[in-house]
Amino acid sequence: MPRGLLCVFFLWNCLLAPLGALQGQESKPEALREAERLRAKGRYAEALVSAREALAQSEARLGEGHPATAKALNAQGEILLLMSNLVEADPVLSAALEVREKALGADHPDTAESLNAMALLRVEQARYDDAVPLHQRALAIRERAFGPNDEAVAESLSGSAELARYKGKLTEAIELYERSLEIREEELGRDHPDVAESLGGLALVRYQQERYKEAEDLYRRSLAIRRASLGPEHPDVAKSQNNLAAILVALKRYDEAERLLTEARERWLATLGPDHIVIAPVNWGFGSLRSNQGRYDDAQAYFEQSVSIFKRLRGGDHPLYASFLSSLAVTHYDKKQYAEAEPRFRHALAILETKLGPDHPRTRNMMKRLAAVLMHLGRHLDAAALMARSNGL
Repeated sequence: MPRGLLCVFFLWNCLLAPLGALQGQESKPEALREAERLRAKGRYAEALVSAREALAQSEARLGEGHPATAKALNAQGEILLLMSNLVEADPVLSAALEVREKALGADHPDTAESLNAMALLRVEQARYDDAVPLHQRALAIRERAFGPNDEAVAESLSGSAELARYKGKLTEAIELYERSLEIREEELGRDHPDVAESLGGLALVRYQQERYKEAEDLYRRSLAIRRASLGPEHPDVAKSQNNLAAILVALKRYDEAERLLTEARERWLATLGPDHIVIAPVNWGFGSLRSNQGRYDDAQAYFEQSVSIFKRLRGGDHPLYASFLSSLAVTHYDKKQYAEAEPRFRHALAILETKLGPDHPRTRNMMKRLAAVLMHLGRHLDAAALMARSNGL
């Protein structure tokens, strides 16, 4: 199995990341406080009902252009994002930002909150270049408003770190995650759920650098914090289990990895349902495990489920979809089905070239995989040309 394949596990990471500090509770209507309480418990569907109730009440009392209405709009949009409903989240978050910029100004902290949420949405949509200025604006506003060591600044730093990781800028990502972690430990305490989020992000970078033991230690601490602070049924606990399982697969500790994957899948099915996007990565995790165990037919079935679920829920032009396609192609490759592997590798490569660019590490790695297939098919000149491209020649 080609090295680095397991990195796909982490590309969905921002789906369940914290989205905004719960500030000013005393000034919020009861429905909005209830929405935030339910969201913190991971009960997103119930939280959405309360957020919509808060929005309706605010619109009726204060009008559509009031900052309080924008706050309810933003809360609803963030919950929709956590539920992976990007189609509905986009216009809601956009409307909240528009109201806040008009009513409060471009440099208000509430505007920064909306900018941060929009940036996370753009990352989920694989619109990485669009996310960059949004994160930059949010961070600049928060640093001016709160100083360099505030928890809101840490949230922006963490989001910027995640974006840098997606863009293949791992050194920058480490610096941002470490700064975010330092602020959160100082301001919130070492056992706060936001600390677990920063630890998890840093673990993903260490994993991509193949520093597996460091990644494992970071993710075990993240998982312990989430279990203690959020409770065992929270979706973020499942996320930590899922990502730790990928690290354990890389370390060939398959029994514990399978236990964690099973627990994560059961928890997600119970809390998020079978139509949430995270079911695709957990199926991918089982496929990767089976592939490493040499059970290629079982692996292929899991990978096909991941491809099907992701395409139905998110479409077929996302980098994560490319990773699922690549995993399926690798299974064909392992089974010496080179003719079946080629079109899937080509499709994955086309997506990555469009979304990440030809010089991204993931794109170049996909070129190498396709070149290996072409060599087996006897198309040596095509393979040599593709290898040259993968090396920047």
